[in-house]
Amino acid sequence: MKIKLDIPDNKADSLLDVLRSISYVKAIDIIDNKAIEKTNSLFKVHEIESILNFFYCQSKLEYLDVSRSTNSICDIAEFICSKYFKITLCKSQRNEGFDAFGNNNEKSRIQIKINNSNKGTNQNIGNPEKYHYLYLLVTSNSLLFNNKFTDSFIVIYKIDSIDLRGMQTIAKTFLSKHNPIMKLNSKLEKILYG
Repeated sequence: MKIKLDIPDNKADSLLDVLRSISYVKAIDIIDNKAIEKTNSLFKVHEIESILNFFYCQSKLEYLDVSRSTNSICDIAEFICSKYFKITLCKSQRNEGFDAFGNNNEKSRIQIKINNSNKGTNQNIGNPEKYHYLYLLVTSNSLLFNNKFTDSFIVIYKIDSIDLRGMQTIAKTFLSKHNPIMKLNSKLEKILYG
């Protein structure tokens, strides 16, 4: 059964938190186009709508056991990073070990990963010898998501590859020792730390 509720923005987060705490309930925000236009000039309205629809569909497909992988969302993670961090994505998506170049003079190599999975608690990080920084996006759907960031839809970590040497995966315990460099709400807006 689907139920649509019309709730004032200043009251919605607390109700959504309650609904999301119930294991058999899937609660999502439905975005108002006019609100997006007023609040987020970095992304176009149709880009935000499409990205949020994709995350919703991906979660639903996983819930229905139709999708067994979240690899298809890597392009979205790269897109988000390119917008916020002004990095240059590699023209070839087949570069071995990294996805982008940094915006500094030394052109650091960046590996971008995303975790939207509610099934596994480890994240493959590739080969840290091949890149300088890992940008890891963790969605609120992920088992890696730290519940202290309840105001966030996506948290983004930037981890120096030196801290990852000798590792192939990282777990929630590793991430709990790091602070995200950015938090995004369900409109893909940056949440300012208070």
